[in-house]
Amino acid sequence: MLVAILLLALAADPGRALFLANCATCHLGQGGLVGQAGPPDLLRDPLPRGESAEALANWIANGTGSPGMPAFAGGLSPAEIDQLVRYIRSERAALKR
Repeated sequence: MLVAILLLALAADPGRALFLANCATCHLGQGGLVGQAGPPDLLRDPLPRGESAEALANWIANGTGSPGMPAFAGGLSPAEIDQLVRYIRSERAALKR
């Protein structure tokens, strides 16, 4: 029953489901290796490459040029990237209130 409720919650927000499946492992405040800074928490930290929808979509699609942030354009459709961007921006705005 709990799994069914969780699946319904994820289905209600496809951006959240995509975030949890593709981004959360690295970008949900987990930190980096000992002695290294981790990747930014996409929902809370300043984003060094910009917070605009265009900037987010660009580095999700094309990566950052480092092995730590690969390009997702080959694995996610433009519509899925858009859903991710909308989810990230919505959560960031809600946390700033």
